[in-house]
Amino acid sequence: MKKFVLLFNCRLLILDDQTVFNHSITHLITDEIDHADSLICTLTKQVIFAIVQHCFILSYRWICDCLQKNLLINEEQYEIEGDHLISTKHNGPRRSRLSQRPLLPLNHFSKNRRISRIRN
Repeated sequence: MKKFVLLFNCRLLILDDQTVFNHSITHLITDEIDHADSLICTLTKQVIFAIVQHCFILSYRWICDCLQKNLLINEEQYEIEGDHLISTKHNGPRRSRLSQRPLLPLNHFSKNRRISRIRN
């Protein structure tokens, strides 16, 4: 990753459970799950946040191929197409990325979110 950051003059943020997802993040690189005909990943909190923020969600192979060719390759062929829970081909990340409408606020899935009861 360090070579990629230096070569293409970009910033790297390692996400963990304490990381606050923000609007400056444009790409999420993730491991993919072996699947015959589509790029799928584990549905994690970071993946959900990236979908909500309309980010590219890419297989780590994009990084490897960019480094091998020494240039930034078009991301679309490396875009995650589905996940292991919902469907392997729902294309949710791509549909979200191309959508202009907001999906959810960043704090929607916060651990400390309070839910108030609606009284009739």
